[in-house]
Amino acid sequence: MRRKSLYIPIITILATILTLLVLLGVSTLRNLDRDQVRMEEALVRDGLIVLRGLEASFRSGMRGMIGREDNFQWLMSQISDLTDIRFVVLVDAKGTIIAHSDDALVGSRYPQMDNLRSLIARDEPQHWFAADGSFVVAKRFQPLRTPRGRMGGMRGPM
Repeated sequence: MRRKSLYIPIITILATILTLLVLLGVSTLRNLDRDQVRMEEALVRDGLIVLRGLEASFRSGMRGMIGREDNFQWLMSQISDLTDIRFVVLVDAKGTIIAHSDDALVGSRYPQMDNLRSLIARDEPQHWFAADGSFVVAKRFQPLRTPRGRMGGMRGPM
């Protein structure tokens, strides 16, 4: 009789361990998925900050230099040289690279033009993983259009 009474606690302990392992696995998968979503959101936010900064630089400091493309090209190469950003590219509607952080690629065709077509159609920022594993954030370059909700200039009494 003594042997039978030992089986019940052992089975209970094994069932508890199995239940805890399943719960731990489900919790880990949910946390990993949540972390990936948060990381993508952070990368998109950071990418949009850089792109909006380029637009603002063009709008404010480079207005007098619109005819000089080498200044904008220099700014883009500096951004990718001084940060963890792999590349910065400015592409026209046909897919021709107008400015790139790598000077040698200027004038060539952008390889992922199918992703940019949806960007042009929707007029909203897009993001995707490139074939080389890099995370790409893209938005339509509109340096002469002010951001929504901002009229420019100072408000209120001085």
